[in-house]
Amino acid sequence: MAEHSMTRRSFSIASRQQQLGAALLIFFILVFTASASVLLRALNNRSTDQGRSLTSTTDLVAAKEALLAFAIMASTNPDSGPGRLPCPDIDMDSEGRADVSCNTANTVRGRLPRIALDAAGNQFNISPRDGGTDNQLWYAVSSNYRFSEATSTAINASPTLATLSVDGSNDVVAVIIDAGAPLMTLTAPTSNAAHYLEGDNVSGTNFVSSLLAPQTFNDRLMVIRRAELMSLVTSRVAQKLQTALGALPYPINATEFDAKVTASWFASWRPGDSAIHFPPSTPANSIAIQFAGCAIEFTITPTSIDRSATDC
Repeated sequence: MAEHSMTRRSFSIASRQQQLGAALLIFFILVFTASASVLLRALNNRSTDQGRSLTSTTDLVAAKEALLAFAIMASTNPDSGPGRLPCPDIDMDSEGRADVSCNTANTVRGRLPRIALDAAGNQFNISPRDGGTDNQLWYAVSSNYRFSEATSTAINASPTLATLSVDGSNDVVAVIIDAGAPLMTLTAPTSNAAHYLEGDNVSGTNFVSSLLAPQTFNDRLMVIRRAELMSLVTSRVAQKLQTALGALPYPINATEFDAKVTASWFASWRPGDSAIHFPPSTPANSIAIQFAGCAIEFTITPTSIDRSATDC
C-alpha cells in the first residue's frame, strides 16, 4: 500500500515536473519568437531604409545630370547663352512641366519638373520619377540662374554668387531634395513644403542636410554648386566660340576676333584682351582664351578644343 502511494506521488511529481518543463519550453519559444519578430522587423526596416537610400541616391544623381544637361544645351530667347536652369513646377500641373516664369522670390522652390521646354520648344526630361506629384522630388534654384522662356540675361563666368546655401556653405545654384515619406498625415498631395520638408528646408533658401533629431528629419539632398556648373558651361561656351570662329584663317588679333564673334550673349563672356592669346604666343591656327572667374584656359582650333584643367 505504501509502495503504491509512493508510486502515485512519484508519478504526480514527475507529471508536475513535465508540465513545468513544457510551460518553460513554451515560454522560451514565445520569447524567442517575439525576439525573432523584433529582429526581423528591424532587419526589414534596415533593408527598407537601405533600399530607399539606394533609390533616392540614384534618382538624385539622375536629376542633377538632367538639370546640368538643360543648363548646357537649352536654347534661350533672346539668345543669352548657356548656363540657366529650369524653373520648378510650382503650379503642379498634370504634365509636371517647369513653370514658364519664376522671377519672384517665392517661386524659388517647388517640385522638380518632369519635363522642361527651352525657348525653341525642345523638350528635356528632368525628373527620373514617373509617379504622381506626391512622389516627385523637390527642387530649388538660385534666383540669378533661373531660366525664363520669355527673357533671360546672359550669364557669364565672373563670380556672380548664387543665392542658395546648404549647411552654411554658400554659392549653391540648385538643391534637389528627396523628401521621403511625409512625417504628418496627408489626405492629398499639396504644394505646401512644410507638409513634406523639415527644418530650414521649408524656408527655401538656406538648406540643411541633417538635424540633431534625426527621427524628425528624412530629407535627402543633392547640390549643384556654381563652380561645377561653370566648369561645364565654360566648355559649352568654348564649343560655341569654336563654331563662331569657323574655318581658317583664325583671327590673329582682338579686332579680327571681335569681327568674327558677334553673338550678343558672348559680350558678357568676353574676357579682356590680355586673356585672349593669338599666334605666335599660341600654336598656328589657334587661339587660347580664359574666361573671367574660371581657371581653365581653352585652346581652340577648327578641329579641337583642349583645356588646361578639369574644374574652374
